[in-house]
Amino acid sequence: MAQQLGNIRAGQTLHCYFESHDIFGCSARPMDDNPGMVRVYKDGGLTYTESGLIYDTDCFDQAGINRVTINTSGDFYELGHDYALVLIGAFFFTHPALGSPQIEKNLVLAEFSMNNRQPDAETIANTLLDLYDAIDGKTLREAIQAIAARLVGNATGAGTGTETFKGLDGITDRVQTAVDAVGNRTNVTYDPE
Repeated sequence: MAQQLGNIRAGQTLHCYFESHDIFGCSARPMDDNPGMVRVYKDGGLTYTESGLIYDTDCFDQAGINRVTINTSGDFYELGHDYALVLIGAFFFTHPALGSPQIEKNLVLAEFSMNNRQPDAETIANTLLDLYDAIDGKTLREAIQAIAARLVGNATGAGTGTETFKGLDGITDRVQTAVDAVGNRTNVTYDPE
């Protein structure tokens, strides 16, 4: 059964470990002269790549433990797609009494997707922060920016009747308030021009 490597980010490096056995179920490495080749297929079709893959047999110096390293930084790997890692044409020795000294195997080793399942944490956070009308006609991001400016942002115009509060970047005007002679707010403008 193919391993599920998950829903990954672009450019992530994956490691897929798999065991190989002879016909009797004993640990066995692929034949040196024909260990097979590995490919990554896209979206269940015939489009594939062999670049960015490193195939190692006898990992950890142990027969029958193999690894494929997948570097997903190439152009082949795109957001919103599914991928399958496939081993093709690996030959293994069998017992001579079976009449054939070797057996060929093709295997689907692993499956993964690239931002094609549940959204990643950054997408979820941005969706929540920018949800329209989350707080009295403002997004959560806008409300937090206004609160932060008012609480800890630099201020100008104190005592003039119009106070302006900068965002945490120290540059962007986030909140402007008109105040009366005793300091009561009479008008508030968000993100003033």
